[in-house]
Amino acid sequence: MSIGPERLQGDFAEVRAAKADVLERDTNLIDHVRDLAARTAATAAGMAVLDQTNAAMAAATQAALAAVGQLSAKLQHQATHLGRQADELENQDLTHARRAATLADGGAP
Repeated sequence: MSIGPERLQGDFAEVRAAKADVLERDTNLIDHVRDLAARTAATAAGMAVLDQTNAAMAAATQAALAAVGQLSAKLQHQATHLGRQADELENQDLTHARRAATLADGGAP
């Protein structure tokens, strides 16, 4: 059985059409993979920026907490000092009140 030239040409045309379809699909797939790679790279870059931002925010938070701790210690020290001064003033007031009471009773200071 022999195959005629028309049939061979038809088969070759089908093969060429199938090959062109496969090449087009391959090209589309390659373009899609490239697009995904670019998006992945952009996402990775964005994540790196977020990581840097988070690290900077954590450092700033730690610095702020340290500053608040120092300020709290200073305020506590000042409060203790003011408390002592208040105690001294109260003792002076009591002493002055006793002296005034003694003088009011006609006694010696």
